[in-house]
Amino acid sequence: MSVFQPRATCSAERRKYNTDKAVRAVRGDSESVSRSITKVRRKKKDADVLRSAWHVLEDWLEVNRRQIVTLGGIAVGTLLVVGLLWYFLEYRKQAQLQAFNDAYKKFTATVSGTLTPPSSLTGVTPVTYPDSQSKFADAAAAFEKLGNDYSGYRDIANYYAGLSYLETQPDRGLQLLQPVADGSTELAKYAQLAIGEYQIRTGAYDKAEPVLQKLSDDPGPLPRFFLLNRLGKIKEGLQKPAEAAPLYKLVVDADRNGAFGPEAERGLQRVDPAAAAALPPKNAPQSGVNPSNTVIQGGGPGGTIPGLPPGALPGGMPPGF
Repeated sequence: MSVFQPRATCSAERRKYNTDKAVRAVRGDSESVSRSITKVRRKKKDADVLRSAWHVLEDWLEVNRRQIVTLGGIAVGTLLVVGLLWYFLEYRKQAQLQAFNDAYKKFTATVSGTLTPPSSLTGVTPVTYPDSQSKFADAAAAFEKLGNDYSGYRDIANYYAGLSYLETQPDRGLQLLQPVADGSTELAKYAQLAIGEYQIRTGAYDKAEPVLQKLSDDPGPLPRFFLLNRLGKIKEGLQKPAEAAPLYKLVVDADRNGAFGPEAERGLQRVDPAAAAALPPKNAPQSGVNPSNTVIQGGGPGGTIPGLPPGALPGGMPPGF
């Protein structure tokens, strides 16, 4: 065995040598073929300008093929991500606007003894309810769901849900309205007014007084003369006619021919008949002029949330007041 061992080793080395030689030969042939092709292309480039430009581009693509494929994949992936993101955001926007519109239709629905059949012209069934309790119960549930599903709508959803619950579950309504009233959004004043009006309606004048006093001092977008009239009513309820009279007098002097002057004058007649009798004669109001310079029935085209229906965000006076 020891005699043949070196020969076996030599045989293995010889086979490896022959294999390496064959590989080098193949590589050499490939390089030779590549050089030949390049020479032919160069000759053709010299003979034909267009063919020359094409082969230059072909050579460049061949050299940079991996980078081109990588960059192309990145570009396609980026376009897909942007497209999916846009679709998701647009779909979510449309979904939340539709949810608000559905809830708002319930809040503003009419109440009748029977359900209204679909219109023969449009085929659309108007939103109607047989009684106000079912109407506001549905509206409250819809707005609560809106606020839970879409955080960007939470304040306005809680505002309308609170208004609805004041008609069915007052404690729940006040619970929803109070955080909005304590907040810093444009709905804060409206929520404060809603709370104050509920307290007036239930005869809790002692609780309503500080609310309306604060609002009349800093009315924000609300009509100040309206707030002064409401504060005067609270003073009457608290048996404070001496404090109510100057409030009514202020509104009468500034807005006698306006939207809030007549109510203030009637209030002044109740709490201080002598002061009301001493008022000078009314001047004829000028045509087309609103002396109070305020918006009574509110609702601009959607407020700060695009796409909301007219009146969705209160402008001047919230719905129901």
